[in-house]
Amino acid sequence: MKYIEIKAPAKINIGLKVLSKREDGFHNLLTLFYPINDLYDTLIFEKSNHFSFSCDAENIPKDDSNLIVKAKNILEIETNKKINVQIK
Repeated sequence: MKYIEIKAPAKINIGLKVLSKREDGFHNLLTLFYPINDLYDTLIFEKSNHFSFSCDAENIPKDDSNLIVKAKNILEIETNKKINVQIK
């Protein structure tokens, strides 16, 4: 397998209730989402010797402030494994 392609559907937040504040500074949430399957982002994960993230949209950050990059960094810390993949 050379790559994995995943469609991440958009969603509408129908309801959102902010609950108690957690010790990490974030809040617990009670929410109800409705997926919009015809509107989605396509993510492509490809094996690599290093990590890279690219995106065609100019307004999407490509650095450590990006949620995909943050998730990859947390996964590396939690698993104690280096993740070498190209994400497009």
